Amino acid sequence: MAPAGLSDRRSNPNFDSAFVRFASSDEGTEASAYGSRISEWERRKRQASGTADDELTWRAPRPNTIRRLNLGYPPTPKYAAKHAEIAVALAKNLDQVLLDYSPQSLRTIDRIIRRFYRDGRTEDQMAETIFCFGCYAGEVLARATQGRWREAGDVVPEKLLQFYPFMVIELPNGTVWSPIAKAFKQLANGSEDSLEYLFRAATADP
Repeated sequence: MAPAGLSDRRSNPNFDSAFVRFASSDEGTEASAYGSRISEWERRKRQASGTADDELTWRAPRPNTIRRLNLGYPPTPKYAAKHAEIAVALAKNLDQVLLDYSPQSLRTIDRIIRRFYRDGRTEDQMAETIFCFGCYAGEVLARATQGRWREAGDVVPEKLLQFYPFMVIELPNGTVWSPIAKAFKQLANGSEDSLEYLFRAATADP
């Protein structure tokens, strides 16, 4: 049984197939309440701003993103850990591995994304999964450094915002890292990008 609110997405050709398989699994059911949570979020947004329903599904501000992301939770710092939990379930479904939020576990995420790259998967096909994997990498970094998720617009100079299309991790030393954007770059570029390397760079001694 798929989580409430996702069953109708199975027939949507633009919805990430790996994400749908997760949603249909036992882990997806246990990790969800997608339908009720996202519906409540949408209701509050409508009440606050009168926004039309079809404007509530987030579109990543990346020039090569050609569709909207059908995420289980809003793409905000408050829900980053929830997206990471989805990544844990996705990795279990895809590779039968259990992610433990250790720095070493990022090798597993790198391996999965590189396999997507070798298989010719595109950002358009895998967007939800890649977003969640980026959130997982950010959670690993945040837990190891006492960093925290921030909206990019709150910590990045306006002239640089085009390079930070997603929420970011701010470390206690004030540096800002964008693991979600890095995950998308890895899907596009293959082994020249790595979430494990991003972690090492972010935690290296000054």
